[in-house]
Amino acid sequence: MKKYILHRWASICGLVLVCGVTSADPLNTLIVGGGTYHDFQRWFNLADKKLLESSDVIVDYTEKTSDMKETIAGVDVLYLSNNKPFEDQASKDAIVQHLNEGKGMLLVHSALWYSWRDWPEFNRDLAGGGARGHDRLGPFTVDVVDEEHPVMKGVPVTFEITDELYYQKVDPRGPGIEVLATAYSKIKNDQYPSVFIIKHPKARVVGITLGHDGQSHSHEAYQTILKNALKWVSEKP
Repeated sequence: MKKYILHRWASICGLVLVCGVTSADPLNTLIVGGGTYHDFQRWFNLADKKLLESSDVIVDYTEKTSDMKETIAGVDVLYLSNNKPFEDQASKDAIVQHLNEGKGMLLVHSALWYSWRDWPEFNRDLAGGGARGHDRLGPFTVDVVDEEHPVMKGVPVTFEITDELYYQKVDPRGPGIEVLATAYSKIKNDQYPSVFIIKHPKARVVGITLGHDGQSHSHEAYQTILKNALKWVSEKP
């Protein structure tokens, strides 16, 4: 009888330990797309969702940019790719609150544009700046300037990509950025941030100017950066 009890107790303990490992809550990620000039459904929904989803990551996609307070409430990482305006103040406030709670955010490609005249605080305070122009779609070189940062782990120090080279500018009134990778525009004769950290005081935020179409979304370096960035911003600062 004693052996049976000990055996049962060991089995239960083992089950608890296994459950403790496998029952961790998955990372809830919401991709917000929608707007103009991009195939959001094909690349930011289908491609990026498939890339990022795993047993540990749940990814949802929406193009609804109004009444978002409840939608954002249960999200761990908010991934904005849209240039479609946020239609109400409550949705804007929910995004700000998401960050103030220490939850992570990714700002990818068109979300870094100066799209919303009615919300200048977004570019200034949340994105640390933005772009108002870019080179025509074509090949250019991306140079990693911080190889040691976790977002750039496994990314080639230099890689070629066909994309829109955004003229990303830092807003001096914002929190500042930490540049991880840059691209040089021959047209502008200037270097611009391609991957960077926005120094939000309470949350981890990564900006990625790449991502116009399938030539970037299927690019191995882009995919590695996106997966690394999701993991890094999901962690508390």
